[in-house]
Amino acid sequence: MRPLVVGVAGSARRDGNSDRLLKAALEGAQAGGAKTELIVPAEFSFSHCLACEACRPDGQCVLSDAAGEAYRLLLSCRALVVATPVYFRGLPAPFKALVDRAQFLYFRRWELREAGLPQGRPAVLILVAAGEESQFRLLKEQLSPWLSTLGFRVRASLGVAGVDRPGEVAPEELARARRLGRGLLGPG
Repeated sequence: MRPLVVGVAGSARRDGNSDRLLKAALEGAQAGGAKTELIVPAEFSFSHCLACEACRPDGQCVLSDAAGEAYRLLLSCRALVVATPVYFRGLPAPFKALVDRAQFLYFRRWELREAGLPQGRPAVLILVAAGEESQFRLLKEQLSPWLSTLGFRVRASLGVAGVDRPGEVAPEELARARRLGRGLLGPG
C-alpha cells in the first residue's frame, strides 16, 4: 500500500500562489510513490474550538463536524505538506480555526500522555507572502506547537516572498516545491 501524504491548503483562494505550490509538492510526493489527500479548511463546514474543555478528561472532542475527519486524516498520514499565505503576520482564519481544534489532541499527547500517538513524521512548510521574508519566522513559530502536537517535525520549508496576485510564483519555486514533495518520504 502506498504511504499517505496529506496536504493542507491554508488559503481560501484556489489556484493562488500557495495553492499552486502545494499542488506541485503533492505532485512530487505522488512521483515519489505516495498517495495524496487534500484538506482545505476554507471549504469545510466546521465550528471553531469552543474552549469548553470537555475534551480534557479523555481527549475526545465533543464537536462532530468536518474538523474531526480532517484530524483523522492528519493522524493517519505518513507525512504532511502545509502551504499557506501570510495574512497580517498570521494564518488565514479558516486554517487557524482548524489548528485551534487540535486542543483535544493537545490533551491526549501532553496531559493524558496517551501512548501510540504518531511521532517524528516529516512535514514540509510552504509559506507565501506579498511582503518580506521576515514574516515567515512568526508563522513558523505559530505552527510549531500544532505540528509537534500532531507528531510532525519540519523537514524542510520553502518561503516565497513578494508574490501577491495569482500566478506570480516563479517556475523555479514550483520546481523546488516538487522536489521537496518528492523527497518527503525518503531518508531525512
